[in-house]
Amino acid sequence: MNLNLNLKLRNFFRAFFPCADFHHIVASLNNGVTFYGDLIRRLARLNQNVLDAAYTMNLSRREIELSHAAQRAAKDNLESDREMAHQMSHEYIETAKPLPKIPTGQQYQQLQ
Repeated sequence: MNLNLNLKLRNFFRAFFPCADFHHIVASLNNGVTFYGDLIRRLARLNQNVLDAAYTMNLSRREIELSHAAQRAAKDNLESDREMAHQMSHEYIETAKPLPKIPTGQQYQQLQ
């Protein structure tokens, strides 16, 4: 009888284990799908964060470059204006006629 029970148990486990293995494989596959789906979402989020950071750094760099260019242009304009004013003052001094001396007490109409 013990032999008969042993055969019955052996047959039962032979029939049960393929189902148990199948359920185990399905559970493992489901866990893998969940894990890799989550991993893909996290990688996509990380990729977007990297792209956002790169865009922000590029935008900041461009703003700094434009600011420096504007400062250089303002400085160049100031220097050129200063040189032009200096040159014009020298030209005026060289070509200017001496002002007539107005005696005190005379009015402008009397000088004409």
